[in-house]
Amino acid sequence: AEHLLLARREEQACEYFFHAGESALASFANAEAQHYFYLALELSPPETTHVELLSGLGEALRLQGKNEEAEQIFRQAIQIYNQLGNSDCMGDIYTRLSKSLWRIDYLRAWKVCQEGLDLLEGTTDSLGYARLLSEAGRTAYFSNVTDQVKPLCNRAVEMAQSVGDLEVQADATITMALAKEDHLESIDLMEEMIALTEENGLLYAASRAHHNLAYFLSEFMVNQESALQHELRAAEIDIQYGDIEGMLFALDQLYGYYIGLGKLKTVEDKMNEFLQKASVPTPRREKFFHENLPKLLFAKGEWLKALDAIRERCEELHQGKNIQVIEGANNLLISTIMELNRFRNYDDLSEIERALKENEELGTERFDILYGFGILNARQKRFNEAHDYILQAENEISDKGESPLIDLFRNIAEFELAFAEERWENAVAACKKSIELQKSSGYCWDCARRLIDLGDALVGRNEPSDLDRARQNYQQSLDMFTEMGAPGYIKVLEERLEV
Repeated sequence: AEHLLLARREEQACEYFFHAGESALASFANAEAQHYFYLALELSPPETTHVELLSGLGEALRLQGKNEEAEQIFRQAIQIYNQLGNSDCMGDIYTRLSKSLWRIDYLRAWKVCQEGLDLLEGTTDSLGYARLLSEAGRTAYFSNVTDQVKPLCNRAVEMAQSVGDLEVQADATITMALAKEDHLESIDLMEEMIALTEENGLLYAASRAHHNLAYFLSEFMVNQESALQHELRAAEIDIQYGDIEGMLFALDQLYGYYIGLGKLKTVEDKMNEFLQKASVPTPRREKFFHENLPKLLFAKGEWLKALDAIRERCEELHQGKNIQVIEGANNLLISTIMELNRFRNYDDLSEIERALKENEELGTERFDILYGFGILNARQKRFNEAHDYILQAENEISDKGESPLIDLFRNIAEFELAFAEERWENAVAACKKSIELQKSSGYCWDCARRLIDLGDALVGRNEPSDLDRARQNYQQSLDMFTEMGAPGYIKVLEERLEV
């Protein structure tokens, strides 16, 4: 291409820069692909080549996390494909645009899918159309448009079967696995999709399957170490095909899994290894650590620093509409203020109420919100209200069935209320059940934290040998937090042991 350009044979040079860009994109060399596509576009290609170059350029930008630039390019490509009447390519570009926007704003991604489906309605079955249906199902799930998930994914599977594409079938099936009510069914289906996608080299779907299996293994307290391994695999696949933002999304989850396993001292080194392997630019690397710092500060027991960092993070997140990310930040805010209230006499709990209400509006599980309000009222000594909220949570759960996660929420709420009402026997029993659940699934940090609660409940009960048992629990927790490197919790435990 460069020699042809020197010979002023620009039309042929454009063709070869185009091929170079496609080859780089296929080899996951996305920055190089971006460069070659730009060079080709500067040579005034014909319209059909021009729009193909825009499609490739948009994808190269998207995979590097340059989402605003990618959106502009994709919009240009959509306009041209619409004028050409090419519904297949238009569906494909809408899918890519949605994936780019999803990193910023779930609701915008969902609206883009709706826009594309409206334009494609009534056109013939095609791979691009099937991809957009699958993507629409995925964005509907994350935007809490739950009634649209299954119909869209079913249509995607049927159309993908008719055009003979396995990756769209796998992608839509992964979304349907996410939407199942029984988490064990979700896990089984996700494991099937991992086998299918890995065997057939379907990288995007394989990454999604590993990532979502990790979520279920962790969230439903099956096995924290297995969750970490699947998330690691998802991040490795993302590096393989150059999806930098996808890898960073996986690393966000990995950060939490390492903390849950008590690896506070090594988590940042582990993350840095991945970031260097993927050649992530320094500014983006710094942004990643800045966004995850609140998790580490909280886990170390540096709650005031964590609170400042979380408030700043929440303000940043509210500029977008990524529902689950906002929910997660609110949950960390709630936990931090609860710890300050418990260990440092921090009495202003108004932010907790605001965060719970916002999570309720965002679609958090109803029983989770009710237990949260129950705990909040217990801390405020409003016992009648606390009992009412916990009873409402139990009624919600009766319609859902049991799971280790629900059992954990129940035991934590029961402990909080019993502890506040000085019903020490109940507090001890609920706390022991929580520890058993967390220990069985490998939640090392949570076990260490819950041992403090158990020690406090035993001190409150103060039956023969209770103080010795409390001292043993405090010492065990202190040993664990010392090994992890959590100075705030170390100080709390040293104060208790001294008393």
